[in-house]
Amino acid sequence: MVEQLKVFDEKFRAIRIPDTEIAVTPAEDIQQALEGLAGLKEELFSYLRESSAEGPKTAHKREKLKDLLDSIVRETKVYEQFVGASRPTLTLEAILDEADNTGTFDHGDWASHVHAHNLDLYSDEVVTPGFTTVIMPITQNCQDAKSDRSRGELSLASTLSPSALADNELSSPHQPWPTSRESRTRDPIFVPPSPDEQTPPFILGPSSHVSSDIGESSLAASMLPALETNGLTALDSGYIPSGPLDVFKWIPLQRLSDQVFADTARQNIGTVTVIAVNNLIAIGTSRSIILLFDSNQSLKAILGDISNAPEFGSVTSVAISPNQTVVAAGHKEGVISLWDTHTGANIKTIVPFQPQLGLKPSLKDRDLHVKGIAIIHISFTSQSSEIVSADEKGTILLHRLSKVMMVSSVRSIRLHGIPNGESASTVPTTVFSLATITYLNSRRSQRTSNLLAFTTPYKLQVMGFHPRPEIKYKIVWSKMHQHGGNTPFLAQNIPTSRQGESHVHTSESTPFGLMASVAWGPIRIGKDPLACSWSNVLMLTEFQFTSSQSAKDSSSLNVLAPDGRNGNQKHMKFVHLTDHTTSNTIAALIWLNARHLVIMEQNEQMTIFDAEKFTFAEICDIRSKEIVYHDLFRKQLGQTSGSPGVAYHHSIKAYQGHLFVLGFRSIYAVSLIPWQDRLVAAIKAGSFTTAVHMALEFASGESSHIATGIPDDPVSRKEILGDYIMDMLKSHVTLSLSTSNSDQDAFNVNLVAGNISETSSTDHNDVVRHLAQICIKTSLEISRDDELFDDIFELFADAGMDSVFFEQLEPYILGDKFVGGIKNATIAQGLLNFYTKHGLYKRLEECLLHMHPAVLNIDEILNICEDQKLYVASTYVYTQGLNDFTSPLMQLLKPMGDMLELSPQLVLPQNGDDHAYLAYVYLSFILSGRNFPNGDSMGPQSLAAKREIYSILFSKDKKSESLGQSSKWYNSVPFPYLYLLIKYDAGQFFAMLATVFEDASLSGEIFVNLQLSGTSSEDTQTIAVEMNRQFIVDNLILLLTPWLQSTQNSHSEAQTGYGSFDEDIALHFMCFLASSLSKFSTFVTLDGIQGKQILTQLLLPSDIMKAERQHAVELLLDYFTLEEVGLSVETIITMAEAAAFFQIAEKLLRITSQPHRVIDCYLLDENRKALVFNAIKDLVASYPLSFAAIESATFSIIYQLVELNPARTAKLVAQTFNDQHTRVLKCLTASKPLEYKYLQVLMNHNYEFRSGEDIKSSFLSNGEVFESPLYDRYIELLCQFEPSAVKPFLVLLDTTFEDCVYDLGIIQELTQKYKLAGATAWVYERTGDTFGAMQLLIEVFEGDAANLLDTIRASLQDQRKSKASPKYDDDSLDWMGVYGGDQTDHSPTRATELINNANTSLQELINFCQRSTKKLPPEECEQFWAKVLDAIMQLQKQLSSLSPSQLQNPDISGFARKGLQTVLNGMLGFTAIPPVLFKIIKEQSGTLFSDIRDVIFTFLLTHEYEESLVEVTTKLLASNADHKLVGFLKMRSKALRPRKGICKHFIVGWVGGECAIECYWSS
Repeated sequence: MVEQLKVFDEKFRAIRIPDTEIAVTPAEDIQQALEGLAGLKEELFSYLRESSAEGPKTAHKREKLKDLLDSIVRETKVYEQFVGASRPTLTLEAILDEADNTGTFDHGDWASHVHAHNLDLYSDEVVTPGFTTVIMPITQNCQDAKSDRSRGELSLASTLSPSALADNELSSPHQPWPTSRESRTRDPIFVPPSPDEQTPPFILGPSSHVSSDIGESSLAASMLPALETNGLTALDSGYIPSGPLDVFKWIPLQRLSDQVFADTARQNIGTVTVIAVNNLIAIGTSRSIILLFDSNQSLKAILGDISNAPEFGSVTSVAISPNQTVVAAGHKEGVISLWDTHTGANIKTIVPFQPQLGLKPSLKDRDLHVKGIAIIHISFTSQSSEIVSADEKGTILLHRLSKVMMVSSVRSIRLHGIPNGESASTVPTTVFSLATITYLNSRRSQRTSNLLAFTTPYKLQVMGFHPRPEIKYKIVWSKMHQHGGNTPFLAQNIPTSRQGESHVHTSESTPFGLMASVAWGPIRIGKDPLACSWSNVLMLTEFQFTSSQSAKDSSSLNVLAPDGRNGNQKHMKFVHLTDHTTSNTIAALIWLNARHLVIMEQNEQMTIFDAEKFTFAEICDIRSKEIVYHDLFRKQLGQTSGSPGVAYHHSIKAYQGHLFVLGFRSIYAVSLIPWQDRLVAAIKAGSFTTAVHMALEFASGESSHIATGIPDDPVSRKEILGDYIMDMLKSHVTLSLSTSNSDQDAFNVNLVAGNISETSSTDHNDVVRHLAQICIKTSLEISRDDELFDDIFELFADAGMDSVFFEQLEPYILGDKFVGGIKNATIAQGLLNFYTKHGLYKRLEECLLHMHPAVLNIDEILNICEDQKLYVASTYVYTQGLNDFTSPLMQLLKPMGDMLELSPQLVLPQNGDDHAYLAYVYLSFILSGRNFPNGDSMGPQSLAAKREIYSILFSKDKKSESLGQSSKWYNSVPFPYLYLLIKYDAGQFFAMLATVFEDASLSGEIFVNLQLSGTSSEDTQTIAVEMNRQFIVDNLILLLTPWLQSTQNSHSEAQTGYGSFDEDIALHFMCFLASSLSKFSTFVTLDGIQGKQILTQLLLPSDIMKAERQHAVELLLDYFTLEEVGLSVETIITMAEAAAFFQIAEKLLRITSQPHRVIDCYLLDENRKALVFNAIKDLVASYPLSFAAIESATFSIIYQLVELNPARTAKLVAQTFNDQHTRVLKCLTASKPLEYKYLQVLMNHNYEFRSGEDIKSSFLSNGEVFESPLYDRYIELLCQFEPSAVKPFLVLLDTTFEDCVYDLGIIQELTQKYKLAGATAWVYERTGDTFGAMQLLIEVFEGDAANLLDTIRASLQDQRKSKASPKYDDDSLDWMGVYGGDQTDHSPTRATELINNANTSLQELINFCQRSTKKLPPEECEQFWAKVLDAIMQLQKQLSSLSPSQLQNPDISGFARKGLQTVLNGMLGFTAIPPVLFKIIKEQSGTLFSDIRDVIFTFLLTHEYEESLVEVTTKLLASNADHKLVGFLKMRSKALRPRKGICKHFIVGWVGGECAIECYWSS
């Protein structure tokens, strides 16, 4: 291998042209050298493939080969600069036309294409071990170098000195420049990094939303792994193929980039700074030079002089005029230079104003830019003689160029900013972005006026400057965000949350910066879209030009847009379209076309916004492109006003649907990827499903993905995309099914077991199953089922996978996804074979119903249906395929005949799943003119089908093969088939017939030939009969006469109602007849005798079909008059009440004006019993003359009403019967519970759920007082049913009404009778007997205390007696279970209950004493409190007699002590404690000190607490008063004293923690 390396190296040296001679070498020799290098490169590739098997032993040698290959590539690029013939030159025309040429790449052989790339089509990853670059060449005719020179074409390399060509200095640098924007320099105009600067590798994280953008690298380095792996070769090209999620196609302008980014070029003219594109490409540099390239990427002119770089500064903005004749450049030092693109001559240089100390500027100098202030924006208007420029301090000028006497002159007009010489604003400002647009004169289709839009840190402003500058529209950011104040808004109120549509995500949380952008959209007739952004908020506004009348009617903002030529005015309307937010600050806005807006964000993500759908479409990460950016605003705005963003608008320009991007190492032409390329990229990435979904979205026109080349016409789009998609599917199926179909037998076994839908097959079958599903679904989406069933199914069948295909096809067939059903005979036969082979007959029947009969093998299908009893399928085939409507009916009637043959006298099984029931459904469909079983209209053949069916039903011929084994049972019936249908299930038959009667053809459109049998066969004759409703009814009456007579006999012999199944048939018929008479009274008639017979039979008492019979009787009574049926009203009412037809009885009673009897109809009807209250109110309103009878009837059933609903009864009596509650109570005397419920509802007394206020506001009497006996009676019942509610109810009444509404004497007797001490004491207090109430409350407390002591002593005795009781941890009285003996009255629950009772009675005592303190003299009050203290002391004394160990339980030992403290606390504020204590000591003179020691100590503690409380309160009040006074005096000294008024007084208050004064002035 070492010897071979030497050979390669010698060949290279022999071909290579020395660098010092290349500039003077003829083009033919350079071309020959290029060919030699290309051949040597091929030899290297071949040798690498042959030596790849030697393994790692030759790794170092392959590295040397790689270096040699890199040298060949670099040398080739140098030669191309001088020849230009080795690689086709990429022109702007080719780039702009390439997006529309969607057929340049052959995608025909998909299978071979996928095989070549070794793709796994069922995963989302490429399995190719290595990276392979696939080149899509773009052909372009190009002249050779000699012809270029003859035309005077320039090369940047030829303009530099020959010494600069040494060591290949003109080659593209390909050096590791910084990828992260933060690692680049922050100077306003960048200086490229040094070649030795190293940057860590950039890794783009995987994301489902971010495109897989591939960074550039050395050709040899990128191709070598692929060459070593599979031997593939690639052409040298700058185009990098797109990834599956890429949106843009990035085409490096390699020839142009190689010249601009060469080391020698950077050293001589500086680094690139800005770019402009308008058929020409203008590139500004850091040394004030503008490079002008034509559409062939050839250098057209070098504008500027490097010697002027110190005076002009770097180029900070550049623009090309609309007519491509002038290039305008703005420089860092404030200079604006204008250049002629044809001659390269300087047209004009606009020199900035140079401020001089002490001198004021002249009138002309006032409207100029200032020296040292960079021109960061420059733009032409519609005329090449008008330029708008803006500097970094916010000054915007309009420059109008003119020629006077062959001398160019400029007139500058200030549009924004402070004129020179005036005091500059202290508020920092700048111009973030600037854009110009023109609109058309409505009378003359030419551009006559202009609009200028620009953004600053404070506003968006739109201006017009023809004929004079004026503001048309403005948005102030602070007002937009509702920020008040005089300070600049800047960044403090930048929104921090997304309020619009969320569409992007970032890997890091980026704070929103200070940035505003603006861009005019492509002009449309009468409408100009304007996109602007503030921070991360995107806003779309449309400028519409309307007539005067439409402008008046519009509610939008309207301004006048004057015409520059004739002064005409037209209205300009500003319409806000939408606003959205992004997750990062928006750095630049660029309109790609009329629909798509490109958003450049500060994190170097490029988002496409759909301006028609108002949604974010797609996003791509472009950080690897290393786009040039400028930090223009940080120096001007500073750090105090937020974090200004960097500018990208100088590096990204749009031209004819393309973006031209200026990067650090290359210049790109960026366009949307054609839809074919996007699909190819998805398939290459191994995601065929993604490609199919994307293609379907393209075909529908509703895709969220963006691509070019998609037709706008829906028909053409669907046709073109459909052909493409089907080719994809066919190729993909061919490739996928090429593998062996293993484990097919296991799959078939699974099918037989019925587990087709379960994942129990092999992995290969799973793949095929998924593939079939994709093919079926995709074909349906584009309406290509014909190709699905022909070409694609054939591929599955050839691979032996037709079973899998049918399995996936079945859900779509059953879901009616195929319009008109399956119409392919091959598929139909295949499905038939598939299901019959595996015995899946039920599923076969379901699928047959969705197939067109014309493609079926009818004989085979009918045989299978007959064998497997698939009656639905066979009926479908007979009717739809053979137009035979008789055979399916006979087939369905045969099971009925067989069952009747077996059990003619028994009740037949009523099984809804029985196939015989299909006969009723079939008849309902056919006789209604609908196809079976889908129910769609039969069309013209419906009359023939109906005639055929009616002729069978009303035929008297007996076909024994259709009706069973023998024919004896139907010999006596006139219509055997009707008899069979009715006999089998009368309900189903008459329900079917009711549906058939709705058919309009029964009104004289159907005529049937029927045979009338005579006594002999010779007497048989055929007549044409009109088949109408009356004919059917008459013949049914004839057929059902035996059942009707049976019903009559049953009624006459035994009045017990119906009992046999024959009577059930009669009832069904009579209900059907009543319904038919009601609906079709014009077509169906019945005489009065028949009506009476049917009516009488329906009114028989029975529970059979009760609801249906009652409805039928109502219909018959509406059809017949009483005279026609010969029955009286009273007779019918009596029969209806006997049959429990209460609705009928009510109707007749209302007609006969007997409202009092109507009440019973409701009360006896279980279904309408709850409606009786509304019925009574309605009767009273409807029959005012019968009020007495209604009232009497109501009170006669009042007991039942109260039992039904006491609340509604009370409301009814109160609202309808004048509050006759006493009368109600008399009716309820026999039932105290009902009486109590009624009074409880009447008083609305429910203490568990309502407070006193609710009860007071919801009395049924609306605040009126009831009679006193009602209250007395209710209180008496409360004493019996709910004693605890007596006292609260008395208190409620006392607080609700001013006067007493009850008898106090009676109440006192009742409370004493039922021993309600609390209520009795309250009555004593209410009557003024305070001493009696006090004594009673004392007795209650002493009784509770005595019960508690008795329980304690009893439990102690039980404890002593229980010798064998278990031991406990302590010797104390255990209230949780120490009771070993009798525990019935001494349980812990009982003890707790007694303690609670004692606490309650004690609290009532304290409350009573506190209330009495306000009414009685002090001596009596002290006496009351003394009694309370004495009672609690007695309890404590008795408890102290027990041993301490027995009182360790806190509930007992602490009860008396807590009670004493509660009493003393209750005395505070109501009476003096010492006199009460002295009185107790005086009355108990013989008591030992130890007995009252606890009382005295507790008293002293309480007294001390009271004294301390008073002292602290006094200090707090004094301190607060002093503080208020000091504050008052302090604020009073600062009060305003107006000239004609004095401060009358102050009102001091505290608001938000600060003192506020309100002054009232009087003059």
